[in-house]
Amino acid sequence: MKIRNRKLFTQGLLLVSFFLVPLLNLFRLDLFYGHFYILGKRFSFNEAIILLLAILLLVLFFIIISKLFHRHFCRWICPHNSFISLLIKLRSIPFFKKKQRLASLVETAITFVFAPIISFSFFSYFINPKEILVTIHSLDFLSIIGSIYVFFTLLFYLLISTFKQRFCKSGCPYGLLQNVFSDQTKTKRLKNYFTGINLILITLFLVITSAFFLLISTGKGYNVSIRTNLSNIAVEEYLLYTFDIEIENVYNETSTYIISYENIPSTWKYDVVEKVIIPKNEHKIVTAFFKVSPDTFLHQHNILIRVQNNDGREIMREIMIYPVPK
Repeated sequence: MKIRNRKLFTQGLLLVSFFLVPLLNLFRLDLFYGHFYILGKRFSFNEAIILLLAILLLVLFFIIISKLFHRHFCRWICPHNSFISLLIKLRSIPFFKKKQRLASLVETAITFVFAPIISFSFFSYFINPKEILVTIHSLDFLSIIGSIYVFFTLLFYLLISTFKQRFCKSGCPYGLLQNVFSDQTKTKRLKNYFTGINLILITLFLVITSAFFLLISTGKGYNVSIRTNLSNIAVEEYLLYTFDIEIENVYNETSTYIISYENIPSTWKYDVVEKVIIPKNEHKIVTAFFKVSPDTFLHQHNILIRVQNNDGREIMREIMIYPVPK
């Protein structure tokens, strides 16, 4: 396969991938609901370390590409440059060479059609694609999602129709970054890729990649958060404390959770939930009630709460109660 054909094939493949990645939940955020998706698995922002590693991997990938191959990312991978290159090739077709005005009309029509699609794909990396489609279908462009979608549609239309490759040279942040990190002085030999700073970057990339996949494979599949509801409320001779325990099931199947409580003084009265069944991709809040007896006032009590799912994976949380009589 000739280099030109190989480049065209790679550009087309990566351009399609740009559209499919968020739709297949291979990598996207859900900023409205506090989730992110990686390789089809859903995670809460409580597991932000996984998202941080993913972002670090992307940054390192871009730096390594810039360091080793200079502007090959722009030529082979960048979706914007790939789309612009396809439009430029349109004008090189013999039929359009003699009819440049018609070529401009066709180019404008293509841009007009694809700008909303590109905007949708870009926006889908941050918002649930289904919600964007519902907004578009209902023509609710005055809502938050609708307004942002219209803004990015206009922005991408201007970038494609007006700025084109001038954006790559003077406006693209990654293009400027490439000029900083690229190394054009060394001879392009394989051994140079694994020496000095290049070796450090590649090693760091492999280490973070290993940690990234390890965290994904050992994820709990659910999240637990606890919020104080009522605190230090006098009820007869007791002091009442209540806590909301929220369990979020990020598995793609219904799960059962067993909740156990430790270090509760024997003189306390309490009412707690010990078993919760939660459908896939949903959450449930249960409330734990503790009536603190007078003999334990003015002492700190650390109640350990253990939550265990079907697979035996456990998350522990601790609540602190320091009862002070009024």
